[in-house]
Amino acid sequence: MADRETASRIGSSVKNPAHKAITGAGKGNARQLREYWVRGEGAAKIRWQEPGAFDRCMAHLGKYFPADTGGLCHNYFKAATGIEPGTLSHGGK
Repeated sequence: MADRETASRIGSSVKNPAHKAITGAGKGNARQLREYWVRGEGAAKIRWQEPGAFDRCMAHLGKYFPADTGGLCHNYFKAATGIEPGTLSHGGK
């Protein structure tokens, strides 16, 4: 994850809204970040309603949140689908 110094060097050159929210560029916040990954463009990348969504979340968000990717993906998964990750009704095993 980029630290504040890196974020300030990147500044306005960051085009991706998720990166802005993650690094602080453009004054992003947790609500915007959650919206991006749960309902926005990030959600389209993860495809929450398809099997393997939790693994895709881990791959995407792990780049930015290596310390607690699993917890964040768990929360986003539940917010996006209404169920816990790994439940049979979502295709889990």
